[in-house]
Amino acid sequence: MLNREKFFSFAKKNLIFALPIVAGQIGQMLFGVADVFVAGHHSNEALAALGLSSGLMSPAFMFGIGALNAVGPLSAHDKGKGIEGHHFFPAAILSALCLGLVVWPVTVLMLNFYNVIGLNPDLLPYVRDYLTLCAPSIVFAFLFQASKEYLQAHGHNIFANVSILFFNFLNLALNFLFMFGKGPIPPMGVKGLALATFLTRLLMAIVVFLYVVKIFGLNKKFLFTVDKKSIKAIFKLGSPLGLGVLTEVLVFCTVTLLIGKMETIFSAAHNLVLTLASLTFMLPLALSSAASVKVAHSKGEGDFEGIFYNSFTCAAISVVFMMLTATTYFLFPTHIVGLYTQDLQLIAVASSLLFYVGLFQIPDGLQITLWGSLRGLGIARAPLIMCLLCHWLIGLPLGYQLAFRYSMKAQGLWLGLTIGLSTLALGLILSWKRALRQTRGALDKVPVISSAEAHH
Repeated sequence: MLNREKFFSFAKKNLIFALPIVAGQIGQMLFGVADVFVAGHHSNEALAALGLSSGLMSPAFMFGIGALNAVGPLSAHDKGKGIEGHHFFPAAILSALCLGLVVWPVTVLMLNFYNVIGLNPDLLPYVRDYLTLCAPSIVFAFLFQASKEYLQAHGHNIFANVSILFFNFLNLALNFLFMFGKGPIPPMGVKGLALATFLTRLLMAIVVFLYVVKIFGLNKKFLFTVDKKSIKAIFKLGSPLGLGVLTEVLVFCTVTLLIGKMETIFSAAHNLVLTLASLTFMLPLALSSAASVKVAHSKGEGDFEGIFYNSFTCAAISVVFMMLTATTYFLFPTHIVGLYTQDLQLIAVASSLLFYVGLFQIPDGLQITLWGSLRGLGIARAPLIMCLLCHWLIGLPLGYQLAFRYSMKAQGLWLGLTIGLSTLALGLILSWKRALRQTRGALDKVPVISSAEAHH
């Protein structure tokens, strides 16, 4: 039986915990906005090259970020068990470093497929200049992510997330400085954008790493202590998590490419509504992170009530929020799109797509939040398999048929996305309920031990 008082108590704590994470996610998005803003003031070639570079870099990059999402719940689980010390942090840093050193060359190797994919050959020199300088910064982005995840696992979720907003201003200033040049610094064009990203990510990684070292009082000798068991745990949970994120990213990339074969108006409308969907997705994504950490901590403590209420309240907040955004999209589509463009044809097409964005708000918010809860329970393979089945065997094929065989065009592809996300949400609900039953049964069989006993 659901206890109302406990529900609202957990809901309040989880919402407060998630809000700084939302700020961090907005900050991450603003990095891209700043790059586009400065590139747009430079030249169309720079703007186009930036978009193509991001497309080539995104899949491997998002796999790494997804894999490092394992750091938070695994660290929180240890904390819940009462395991003292911070042996997990060096393992997290080393894992991030290894991932970065793999993803960096993979990203550069993507240049070899540039012509095979059929991208504009005139832009290849610009894309090569950008990726060659920017790809190494992936290492520092991963180091930052690992440190941020570790901080969140220990309840320190403000500094790293809020600092992202500060670094946005630094990135914007460096973009202008290096791209256009000033004083002794020559104009570098696209290379300047890449250099600005490299330096910003480097400084972010250093600042947050030093913050972790200071706040937990870690010494140099400790930082070089390698815990093979922890590294193995990160890659065991992180690999399916990374593949899951990659699977979903590639679905949206594929839809974007398919719509790119249609009239320009559909591509413009698609990009506009995709931006809107990304904005409203931020709170459920933050709640997913909160759920993964809180559920893992409660599991470590052997507290089933905490597991249930942390998971359920995060999902409930996500659903309520997405109900509000869906209602807004249904009632005021032209008004919302009109904030971005005055083109009447674009407003009409984008508004029609916004209807489907409204349809998948609730299942999209629910699936990502439940995915976080399952992550907190150490479950990653089942969501990955469901993601593959629902997106690639149901949503995308159906959307393709609706778009090209039944002439629904972009609307057909978005309806396919909606069906894929809805079936995924249903599958994850069933997986979540099963995981709760199994967890409860497992905890009932485990005797309660003290923190001191857990440490020994």
